Amino acid sequence: MNLNRRLVLWGVLTLILQWLSTLLPLTGSVSPQIILLYILYLGLFQDPLVAMISGFLIGLFQDGMTWDPFGLSSLILVLVAYLPHLFRGRLYLKSLVTQLSLLVVITVLAEAVVYTFHLMSGKTLSEEFVYRVSVQVVWNALFWVLLRNLWGLFLPSEELPHRPLRTKSPEAVIR
Repeated sequence: MNLNRRLVLWGVLTLILQWLSTLLPLTGSVSPQIILLYILYLGLFQDPLVAMISGFLIGLFQDGMTWDPFGLSSLILVLVAYLPHLFRGRLYLKSLVTQLSLLVVITVLAEAVVYTFHLMSGKTLSEEFVYRVSVQVVWNALFWVLLRNLWGLFLPSEELPHRPLRTKSPEAVIR
């Protein structure tokens, strides 16, 4: 099975896993963001363009199936796919500690974007932001450790080069 078919298959399975995780009696209304984890995996170990396109399409589908504003999940997932590419030349992204640190930052930023949008639209939220984010970080970290190994078996990582952040050579800059 080629890589594109595996990406689509795992995208659909991830949507189903996300739906099933909302049915579990977890902590309040907070469940793991499995779709976010999948897009982060693609951003870390696959081509960033593939990750951004997948995040955009899955986010549009996710917004169409929920009451969230149309495009908010797409925006968040595209940013999740882009962040590993942004730090690819600066951080060692194969380390589990680096991945978990990046996951914590991404989870906090994603929840902050959603929380800010809801506050700007005049809605009052029943849960405190800090409680929701802390529980979300714990669930995402647990599911990341479990799912990244599973995805690693079926979606082998591409060896992406550490691209330099500069496009010009130092000699061209001096001239």
